[in-house]
Amino acid sequence: MKVAEVLGFARHKINEVKRSLQRVERQRQLLNQREEELKQTLARWESIAQELSHESAEASIDTIPDLSGMRLSDACYHILKAKEHGLHAKELVLELQKLGRVMNAKNPVDSVHKMLLRDRRFYRPGDQGTYWELEERQIAHLEETQKTT
Repeated sequence: MKVAEVLGFARHKINEVKRSLQRVERQRQLLNQREEELKQTLARWESIAQELSHESAEASIDTIPDLSGMRLSDACYHILKAKEHGLHAKELVLELQKLGRVMNAKNPVDSVHKMLLRDRRFYRPGDQGTYWELEERQIAHLEETQKTT
């Protein structure tokens, strides 16, 4: 091969690589733009979800009766009933405190957990430690599942 042919081939390859790099850069710019759009969309949806969740939590908490004279297990029952989903023992303690229930226990989370273990109205879905749900919801779910099968 002549030097002129090799040089021509090298220039051709250089131009080909430059064009490829330009295409990659354009794609990167489009991806960065798309990423930014998705981040903004995600932030909007997270904000909406957080606002709705907050409103829903406030609305359901309003339906809970006065907890002051109630047994701890009954208070936890009313909180779980109002929340319409299970809660971790820590979350139950926080809800009790928000609603003005004073707990003088050294470790309130352990106290709530032990109390829930003894009450048949509550169960732990799966093997999730101190996460609690109402037994009546499990029964309703099982009955609904049996109807559909």
